[in-house]
Amino acid sequence: MIEKSFSLTSTITLDCRFLAGSVTVRALPDSSQASVRISARANERVLEQFRVELTGDILYVLQSRDRAGAMMDNLFGRVGTSGVDVTVDLPAGSGLRVAVQSADIRTEGTLGATDLASGSATVQLAEIDGDLRVRGGSGDIGIERVTGATTIRGGSGSVRIRNAGRQLSVGLGSGDLHVGAAHGRVRMRSGSGGVTIGLADGDVDVTSGSGSVRVGLAAGRAARLDVLTGSGRLHTDMPVQAQAPAGQDAEPVTVRARTGAGDVTIQRADPSLLAAAG
Repeated sequence: MIEKSFSLTSTITLDCRFLAGSVTVRALPDSSQASVRISARANERVLEQFRVELTGDILYVLQSRDRAGAMMDNLFGRVGTSGVDVTVDLPAGSGLRVAVQSADIRTEGTLGATDLASGSATVQLAEIDGDLRVRGGSGDIGIERVTGATTIRGGSGSVRIRNAGRQLSVGLGSGDLHVGAAHGRVRMRSGSGGVTIGLADGDVDVTSGSGSVRVGLAAGRAARLDVLTGSGRLHTDMPVQAQAPAGQDAEPVTVRARTGAGDVTIQRADPSLLAAAG
């Protein structure tokens, strides 16, 4: 096992890169140190490949492997035997960069700007106070709250976000998008996948080969609809008319949906979402 601690005077950025296993990052309020623990799942010799050091305001946790060795692991299925579990504690508000081949990623507490890249991973994030970028081949993604812009690109897997701050852009080969409350523009592109937004406070633009679209609006908020579905229907519990109603306090939300197969539903948001968003 590797265990290291560093005294700090401010927030830092964690740069973590390795092949397989898991990484847990815990953002602790009022903390003045960072600590790293790395444990091997099977082969202890894998720990010899790791470097842990603090340079300036960047904490590096890196696995050094030559390309040939990594290719041999892939060819003969030895990635699992070289897996490690990485746990890092650092001050709340610190930034995060993670790049893994096959490792689950989990955070606790509030982190700053975050950038994640993986071949295969299940991602569970608590709160990101800043922008978020996630790129992955496969795996589900769950996020509690993001205050900044969010960009997600993946091959397959569902995406669930309880509270999205600024604009949200998602591109998936296949997979559904579920958002509790979206406070900015939402753009979704998917070969196959539906979209559910409990509360939309910005425009929604969805294109999917197949999948339903469900959007909730606050009471009194109007929507401008641009809907095309190859096999599906438009459902709404609000009146539909050619012109926007007069006397609207807020700009109508534009919902643009293109789906090969699936219904489009526009409805009033659950009041509990309005309270949570506030």
